Amino acid sequence: MKKSRQIIQLILLVSFLIPFSHVSAETVSEVIPGGQSVGVKLHTTGVIVVGFSPVQTDDGKVSTAEQAGVKTGDIILQLNGEKIENMNAFIQEMKKLEESKKPVELLLKRKEHIFPLSINPIYDVKDEAYRLGLFIRDATAGIGTLTFYHPDTKKYGALGHIIMDHQTKNQLTYIMVKL
Repeated sequence: MKKSRQIIQLILLVSFLIPFSHVSAETVSEVIPGGQSVGVKLHTTGVIVVGFSPVQTDDGKVSTAEQAGVKTGDIILQLNGEKIENMNAFIQEMKKLEESKKPVELLLKRKEHIFPLSINPIYDVKDEAYRLGLFIRDATAGIGTLTFYHPDTKKYGALGHIIMDHQTKNQLTYIMVKL
């Protein structure tokens, strides 16, 4: 105990004897204070699975994606090797595959894990199209509080918190923000 007390005293003594290095900070000429509520629309990188939509077949309703192991909150990053950035890209890639009747290769992100998954699309007798049985989305919205805005640089600061998807209750990652 006595030895550790001596070490602490020595550290304190040395820290006062060593001159502090010069610290510089960039000053900003003028910012506009905030406090206003702002609406924020968040776009995921990929499309997020928010639920399952069973496909009507001759044998009843089924979701092949759910059976294959897709979970609510998964993010689809690629479909058959093609990067999926939004719903439109997903729909276009699925349309290309409708006639092939081959398994769809997805690249999924679940929490911190990225992994491939193969799913067989199934024919929906009601819609007369091949489906995976997924509800997907590429954006969510919320509100926040603007703290300041710098008009020259167009930079802003806002109070924040973890952004959760309201349907999946999962934290959103890989987001692009549009104000």
